[in-house]
Amino acid sequence: MKRFFSRKKVGKDKVNELIGEKKSSQEVIKKAATKQEISNEHYQAALAFAENGKEQEAQEAFANAVEYSEEKDVKDFGVGVIHESNAQWDLAIKAYKEKITENDSDFQLLYKLGVLLKKLNRPSDAVPYIEKAVEGDKVFSAWYYNLARCYEDIENYKLAAIHYENTIARQQKHRPEIYRRLAFCLAELGDVTASLERYREADLYRIPSNMSEKLYEKSISEPSVKYAMCYEYYKKLDENMVFYESMSGSSMMGNPGGIFDYIFENADFAGFTHVWVINQFDSIPKKYRDKENIIFVKRNSDAYVKYISVAKYLICDSVFAQYIVRKPGQKYLHTTHGIYYKTVGRQSANKEVGVAISTRNYLQATHLIVPNAFMVEQQKIAYSIKAIRSAQVAIAGYPRIDITLNNDNEVKKAILASMKIDNGKPNVLYAPTWRVTSKDNQFDVEKLLHDLESLASIDANILFRGHPITRSVLKDVKMPSNIVMPPGDISTNLLMSAMDILISDYSSVFFDFIPTEKPIVHYLYDLEEYRSARGLNLSEEELPGFIAKSTDELVSAVEQGIRDNKPSPHYLAAKERFCPHDKGHSGKDVALWFFKGDTNSVEVTQNDKYEKSDLFLGGLLKDAELPKMVTDVKKRQAESHIITAMMQGGVLKDQVKKESIVALGAEVNFVPYGPGMPKTLNEIVAIRDFEKNKTFHTESFKKHYASAYSREWRRLFGDTAFDEVINLEKNSIFWTSLFNNRQLPK
Repeated sequence: MKRFFSRKKVGKDKVNELIGEKKSSQEVIKKAATKQEISNEHYQAALAFAENGKEQEAQEAFANAVEYSEEKDVKDFGVGVIHESNAQWDLAIKAYKEKITENDSDFQLLYKLGVLLKKLNRPSDAVPYIEKAVEGDKVFSAWYYNLARCYEDIENYKLAAIHYENTIARQQKHRPEIYRRLAFCLAELGDVTASLERYREADLYRIPSNMSEKLYEKSISEPSVKYAMCYEYYKKLDENMVFYESMSGSSMMGNPGGIFDYIFENADFAGFTHVWVINQFDSIPKKYRDKENIIFVKRNSDAYVKYISVAKYLICDSVFAQYIVRKPGQKYLHTTHGIYYKTVGRQSANKEVGVAISTRNYLQATHLIVPNAFMVEQQKIAYSIKAIRSAQVAIAGYPRIDITLNNDNEVKKAILASMKIDNGKPNVLYAPTWRVTSKDNQFDVEKLLHDLESLASIDANILFRGHPITRSVLKDVKMPSNIVMPPGDISTNLLMSAMDILISDYSSVFFDFIPTEKPIVHYLYDLEEYRSARGLNLSEEELPGFIAKSTDELVSAVEQGIRDNKPSPHYLAAKERFCPHDKGHSGKDVALWFFKGDTNSVEVTQNDKYEKSDLFLGGLLKDAELPKMVTDVKKRQAESHIITAMMQGGVLKDQVKKESIVALGAEVNFVPYGPGMPKTLNEIVAIRDFEKNKTFHTESFKKHYASAYSREWRRLFGDTAFDEVINLEKNSIFWTSLFNNRQLPK
């Protein structure tokens, strides 16, 4: 009989028990305490049957082993996983190959088989499987690494070098060993210059000779330190690389996604590399996983800090990590996340001096888009950038809305079919903002359930798209059959393209629906309470569509919208006010402006003009300095100066100081200082030495110290130039060092 398993022998007692006494594997499962133990017993029984020629019994026992197994990946890849964990190599290979015949596009399985063959020192056999895996899924650096190792093992250094390059391009953590392996292959190919550069890059984060091991371990664990190292190391920008981040890496969506959709398909950008921040790789759309020119990185990873230092173009709709500094030569487009229906920034409760990280991103940007004139004014006041932003600002449509406007009927049907909706009834989307009650900070689940139950009485499909926390609360609640929870991988803008009516409350999502001219219902059952607690920039009278303040009014408004879906003159006026440029080609319009300077399809706005621009560095504003500052500010304002004041957020804890600062009014730009100063390892040593000794022991220390604070100035203010900077914290090492390394006006 042919042996088709390798190492692990099946005990004689087991053979006798099953074969000699002609028992089934079920009969020997007697004292197993867990499912995994049951699986193990079935597996041993299967091996015994197989060794003794009982093929049918063996297959049944293997199937039982799979059914009961709790091992990772068994449900996906079958019995081969169990064979592999039991060192039955030949059986594992045979099982994996059989599984592949069922689906030769199972890239995870192809990779798994390839890695097993590599582990068994069969690199030539492994290569075809790993090659096919990376052809279909180019996301994971480990796949390229194992492919490179196979090629290195068979001394094909050219292909090994290519795949080590791909490994490095996709690795989330800097691994010196991989750079050194690449350097070795390049040397074998005769490219000594490139080899030496890779050896040098391997030691990017090496410890300085004058730094202790303890301080090094503490420092190098900080992304801001690694970012500063990359900022200084990677001098040359990649002119054909775009770095995208939407909502801190939640998805490939939003306005950055709308711009990407245009340029990725456009021949003018064919040579570009696209780097997307995605924190959960399993959320990457399948259609992009096999693209050679898309790289995915996780926020705050080593890859994140490297690529944001290297890419020529940066696009974001929220905020980059707090330590990021746009380099000279980089272009940064901030698209904003939405229209300010709710109060934001310094207009919000307890945020009287603003939000540091948001203001900093606006000051870092070279390009800003806003969808209307209302937002131009709101943004510069809410985030204190009046007359000090250096960015070009354009009024343009939101690129993310293109997908809402442009999908044809077949795409809409496919969206609905993916949720098992094909009954031809009207589709109503209920997309509220995340709300908490003022008393106990808990979501009002009972109110929501009552409203959904009432909406279910309408002869329509009711789709509920809530905050993730809301969805988690509702996941175990039995809903009426016409209430549908759309999956998270369908973006809200894509979802809205297939909707007939939108219900919202205080979410700005309704602005994205206005260009469709379809009915909108504003469900404002707690308007005054919400306005008082959260703050709103629009009155009830300014909202387009229907207003509902009770459950009955909500149901009635939706039914009316189904009967009469024609937009009113008031609705169309709101469309002209808030969405004048949303025509379905905003991705193209914004891309041409940002990348090529084409202003034909956007409306470029001008910055406010003042005689001079002055900055006060206030820190915590000592009691003796505050009255002087207030007097000086008023004097300068009278001379037509725009005033900016940077201070630490803690200043608001002093009620007297808070009242004096707030009384200066909206004409003063308040820019709170936010932590996150990036420092290289050498800069950390220099700063600590100076703070301890109040002098520079070497010229190198002096150079590193100045470099850190010059970069910090740029992090805080970007390219903004002030005519005069007044330092109110002359006894502070930090504020004085920042002052001494400020950017001087040209």
